[in-house]
Amino acid sequence: MTATRKFSEWVASYRNGYGKRPAAGESGPIVLRIADVSSGVIDLTSPRRGIVPEKEAKTYRLQTGDLVFVRVNGAREIVGRCCVVGPEVPADTIFNDHLIRVRLVPGVDPEFARLCVSVPAARAVIEEAASTSAGQLSISQQVLDSIDVPDVPYKRQSEIAARVKVQLAEVAVARRAAQAQLREIEALPRKILARALES
Repeated sequence: MTATRKFSEWVASYRNGYGKRPAAGESGPIVLRIADVSSGVIDLTSPRRGIVPEKEAKTYRLQTGDLVFVRVNGAREIVGRCCVVGPEVPADTIFNDHLIRVRLVPGVDPEFARLCVSVPAARAVIEEAASTSAGQLSISQQVLDSIDVPDVPYKRQSEIAARVKVQLAEVAVARRAAQAQLREIEALPRKILARALES
């Protein structure tokens, strides 16, 4: 059985995000919102930009390898969802206060850490601890600290993360194929009826 440690031992720092909401049409750095991260990956297809003072921009700037958690949301399955900041994210990107940034200590693979806080046992801790305020569920840094994670060396972390990434990509391909077949099955009665009427 693999030994465990607490997620807190992997954390160099936490930070809640920038509190000011950008107005529509502002220029400046991208300000990540829940909508940009709720799928579990950072999606910048329709980013919101904001005019942000340099001091705040520096404070809330994301780095490759950071983890971003959804701190507050109305949906239990979304609160606590995590994604990794990749090299494709612009260097001046910051994040709003519905999110928590986690900067990891050296020797922790970010993708492996994301997997560990996404497994059912970790999700159970997050969902159980999520507190309600005005209809919104929220989590704290202390909740994340309390999650049990496996104590494995960095090289093994990277190997596991890479293997799972390949497997999940295969699952996504299979899911798309199954969805396409389901659409064909659902359309079959209409096609049969149309052919019968034509003949």
